[in-house]
Amino acid sequence: GRTTHYVFEPGTFVPVAQGVMNHIEEMLHQPRYAFPYDIDRDPVWQHKPTPKPFDTFGWYQCDQLGTPMEATGVSGQILWKGNYKAWGCTVEQTTTDSPEHECNIRFQGQHFDVETGLHYNRYRYYSPAIGRFVSKDPVGFLGELNIFSFAENPIQWIDPYGLKKKAATSCCPAEIDPCAGDGKTHIVYQAPDPKHKDAGGNPLIYTGKASGHGSVEDVLKKRFSGGHHRKISHDDATIVFETDSYATVRGLEHLAYLDLGTLATRQNNPVGPRNSNKPNYIECAERQLRR
Repeated sequence: GRTTHYVFEPGTFVPVAQGVMNHIEEMLHQPRYAFPYDIDRDPVWQHKPTPKPFDTFGWYQCDQLGTPMEATGVSGQILWKGNYKAWGCTVEQTTTDSPEHECNIRFQGQHFDVETGLHYNRYRYYSPAIGRFVSKDPVGFLGELNIFSFAENPIQWIDPYGLKKKAATSCCPAEIDPCAGDGKTHIVYQAPDPKHKDAGGNPLIYTGKASGHGSVEDVLKKRFSGGHHRKISHDDATIVFETDSYATVRGLEHLAYLDLGTLATRQNNPVGPRNSNKPNYIECAERQLRR
């Protein structure tokens, strides 16, 4: 027997590589919890996996849909090559004599079933011969009138889960991550606002952002180099967040402002409710806070 491990692009079913071990990897046995739980005796918690090398390793070369066209070895040699018709039907496959070099991955989210000749698509089966699902849509007519439809255009659309078609550009690795770094240093800072005070005479807190090159302190100094429109002193400013992503700093500034509640000074919301990029900004900020 053998065990095959697949590596995919983050958030997609676009295959990157596969590693094969020429043995069956044993899984942990289901523990029995018949007695009072003790974490120190939990076999799952106490298990320390031992890294094991792959016997063979290959890299996938995919088309615009994320369908593998070739698999190459560590030295660049072609281990497997496939040609398909428009709807995914295999025309020709070329592989080495070793069975571990075979590739059963097809359209994104699909795996070739040797016994039926169909493609397993997570929630149902797809037939590349007719370009349709042979299993009906799990939600019935709530999806659309044709409960076996795959996609109108097989060279531009995919259906990774067998539930909903989507344009390939919305999930391929070429998609630009809105949270990606841009090479700059972005900070969120807060400082007492001398212009506005609470009922007790204490200054309310202003939240702002700044971007530039260099260290976080360099960026903060540059922000105050020409003075501040609220007469805030550089010495009173505190850096609360730093990032290399513009979208992330916008979201962090917004969240920092909201967290102040009644302590926040009178200022415009850093990300207004009508800002179409607000969901991206918040998602990027929350992604960083989860790290």
